[in-house]
Amino acid sequence: MSVTKIPGPGANVAICRKARGFSQVALARRAGVSVSLLSKIEVGDRALTQGIAAALAQAMGLTLDELLGTAPVERSDEKSLAALNYAIRRFDIPDTPPTHPEDLPRGLAELNEHRYRTELSAVLQKLPSVLADATNYAHATQSPDAWTRVADVYSVVYWLAARHRWMHLAELAVMKQR
Repeated sequence: MSVTKIPGPGANVAICRKARGFSQVALARRAGVSVSLLSKIEVGDRALTQGIAAALAQAMGLTLDELLGTAPVERSDEKSLAALNYAIRRFDIPDTPPTHPEDLPRGLAELNEHRYRTELSAVLQKLPSVLADATNYAHATQSPDAWTRVADVYSVVYWLAARHRWMHLAELAVMKQR
């Protein structure tokens, strides 16, 4: 059995830098960061923040997604990811509210239990329906509590997206939480 090793964000910076023929000094200067910081990011001694990542990506002519890389999606999770994208993009198009809104808190609690146990696949499988139900209920009731629940579900979307480095979903989650 073989294991595919996926480079972390810092290691991916080094891979992209070398592929484009930049030295650490040249990239650091071009991105406006110190060589020391860039070196520490590449070996994992410092976190790669969004701001630094954006500066490095721009300096190398890459998108943020290209620079950070993404974790691959398991074949069994592809449908759930497509459903999650669909639910997020339908945020402002209300659909039929859930028939049992009293189950919404339990659905969110179960989602968070999977999250706390870092069961990424289980979170991804449950997330689209919990998000759609919470959003549709909030549209139907216009209740502050219902909209708070929607924001809570989007915090799970952000968490999942950040874990996989799906930056487009992470950015959408932050926008929808507002």
